[in-house]
Amino acid sequence: MPIVATVYDLNTKNGKGKLETANGGTYSMRLAPSIDVHRFSNLAYDKGPIECLAKPIMKVVNGMPTLSGYEVIDFKPPSQIEMKLEKT
Repeated sequence: MPIVATVYDLNTKNGKGKLETANGGTYSMRLAPSIDVHRFSNLAYDKGPIECLAKPIMKVVNGMPTLSGYEVIDFKPPSQIEMKLEKT
């Protein structure tokens, strides 16, 4: 499922961290083994909201399935807009 969130508290040793969505929800996250954690850290960590594809991680609490976090399987880094200064 596609989500837009800000990544923080990323641990580059185990690929786990936190995601904060636009509505203020905070979820734990982990990176899929196919994603290079150092590349992800350089492109997405502390850069603002990113677009990513994620699988929900569910756990059972009191007999009810509950969203525990997300496994990020792909991501799109934030757009880097170059500002060009015009000489007058």
